[in-house]
Order: sequence, then structure tokens, then C-alpha cells
Amino acid sequence: TSMSNPPVLEGYLRRLHSRIIFNFDDAVHEKGIPYLDARIRLADAVWVGNPILAEYSRRFCSDVRFIESAVDCNHYTAKTSYARHAPPRLVWSGTPFSLQYLHRLREPLRQLGERTKFVFNIVCRQRFTFNEPAIREEWVPFSRENELRCLHEADVALMPIDDGPYERAKENYQVKM
Repeated sequence: TSMSNPPVLEGYLRRLHSRIIFNFDDAVHEKGIPYLDARIRLADAVWVGNPILAEYSRRFCSDVRFIESAVDCNHYTAKTSYARHAPPRLVWSGTPFSLQYLHRLREPLRQLGERTKFVFNIVCRQRFTFNEPAIREEWVPFSRENELRCLHEADVALMPIDDGPYERAKENYQVKM
């Protein structure tokens, strides 16, 4: 169900099951998402991936578990070659929501592109472009395989992000399915 809808499904599940565990992985309370508190109150336990979300959840549930995110090491394997590419390859991978952070890179990448050639792979389900002649970007449709390939081929991986309450509560690693 959508987090912005009342917790009707969760209330129904509460009547059917003896235990409910609720999990969320972003500081949606910072974005004003309604009904989060109600969902947490309906749960017997809450599972979150960072201390900020745990602290928030404890206001509404006494059994809060902090379990750090795990990386699927069978899929996300280490690079086998660190030889530099010519031109250098940069990469960013994220969700359509996180495309907003790429705008922070426009000016630095434009300045870099005026001095040297590089290729910037943008791995996302949604197409994005800077529309800057100095920035040679390549959109790569998101799939786990495409993301892994681009990470292995990259000389530099970029992760621009704001320094706000929402961003500070993001988990250190999130698997996109």
C-alpha cells in the first residue's frame, strides 16, 4: 500500500496475525508522509537500518530493531581490474527520486568536461540529461546487471546528496529490485 494512504491493510493484517513487523528504510517522516506513526503503532516490532530511524520509531513502538543493510556479495562482486579507461568513466546509479541530487553535479561536470574528456554513465529507470555539450553522458536503463557492469567499468563512482535530516537518515546501502 502507499505510505500516504491510511493503514487499512495493516489494520486488517493486525486482526489476522498475532505478530506484525514493520520495516521502512527512509526518513519518510521528514517528508511529511502521513500515517507513518499509525503504522508503527500497529506493529509489534519495527525493523530499521539506521539509528536515526530507530530513534524516531521508539516514540511509537517499544520493540525497535536496528539491523544494518546487507550487500548481496554473490551479486555485487569486487572489480577484477582497476586499469584506467580512456576517456575516464564516471558512474552514478539511483532511483528516479534520487535524480534530484544529480543537479548538484552539473557545474562541476561542465567545468571538468571543458578541461578533459570523460564519459558519465547514469544508471536509472528514468532517462536524465544535463543538456550540457561539455558533459558526455550515457543513460543506462537500470537493471541489476547493468548497474554491476557500470560499477565494474567505472574509474570513479559519484553519489551527490544533500546534507539534510532526510538524507542523514538514509541507509548506507539500498538494494533496488
